[in-house]
Amino acid sequence: MGVHILVNKEDGYQCLYCSVSMWAFGPIFYQEEDADEFLDWLKPTDPRSLTDKELENKVYEWRKIINNEICPNCKCKNINTNGGDCWCAECGHKWEV
Repeated sequence: MGVHILVNKEDGYQCLYCSVSMWAFGPIFYQEEDADEFLDWLKPTDPRSLTDKELENKVYEWRKIINNEICPNCKCKNINTNGGDCWCAECGHKWEV
């Protein structure tokens, strides 16, 4: 029991749902997004413990990270990219895209 992902097979949209209460919650994840990746990134936080606004803010932050708009380490916007590599000019964190 816990948080699971409901997938619309026709258009690929995904949403989160609680298997205890059988209640869907949170944002719609688009075709190019992976709700499993979001849940992995959010760990150890249980998304059911967040308010709607807190969950919205976390999804917004995650989307900025996966689109290489902010550093996943220090959250700054000073990102450099070169092919498949990214690095932060602020903290020096490096990652692959």
